[in-house]
Amino acid sequence: MSKWWMALICNALVFPGSGYFVIKEPRRGWIITGLSALALTTMIISFVMPLTNVLPLLPSSVPLNPTSLAEAAVMFSWKKSQTAITLLSTTILLLWVFGILDCLVRRKAILKTYIQKSPPL
Repeated sequence: MSKWWMALICNALVFPGSGYFVIKEPRRGWIITGLSALALTTMIISFVMPLTNVLPLLPSSVPLNPTSLAEAAVMFSWKKSQTAITLLSTTILLLWVFGILDCLVRRKAILKTYIQKSPPL
């Protein structure tokens, strides 16, 4: 398997930007991986913070169904951070698609240059 296909698989299945380390482009890899990790971390924090604010307010002494209380807390957190989570997950999706398409375009450009430079048979 060529390094370009391995980079494409890493970008598609492991983490956005991880394939650039395979093709020896660590600068681009760190940028895309860092942006993806930042968006993922911010998305998790923006969902968990409203959840931590509402959990102490739930009645713990009332013997209600704990599952329904947890579902209510999660729905409250989702409603509070829905816009941020949608924006950040779209950012991750765009970085993922960019990594895959960029590997494909770079591979074709390098193959085209290699074919033009090779002597005729």
